[in-house]
Amino acid sequence: MLKGAFFTIQSQKPTVILEETGEKQHFTVQLKLNPLHPIYKGHFPGNPVVPGVCQIMMMREILEWVFGKSLMVVHAVQVKFMAAINPEVMQEVEMEIAVKQTEALNLEVSAVMVHQATALFKFRGSLCSRPS
Repeated sequence: MLKGAFFTIQSQKPTVILEETGEKQHFTVQLKLNPLHPIYKGHFPGNPVVPGVCQIMMMREILEWVFGKSLMVVHAVQVKFMAAINPEVMQEVEMEIAVKQTEALNLEVSAVMVHQATALFKFRGSLCSRPS
């Protein structure tokens, strides 16, 4: 779990109500990265960069926070890492997310992490509830 140690959520919890109509729900979450997290000692010493897998995990943990349930990524149509994220330079970022519930109760997700209007990471794919 990265939320709380690796990054913190600076926004109020958005209200997202998914309906069977298939309408997309949009919301933006303000995040603050922790440049002192131990992961940066190895990724990379002297030039910290947020690992790509952590960016995907951040998106998933934000969705878990919003929907109040444990989720897992089941399908990634698009994953793009468009710029290196140095947490010493870019401590505050935003995650813009659009979610649609499918008939199979999966969540179709489009997410973009941005810093000062620059896209850093894009994801498009599906998540579903994690089995107990």
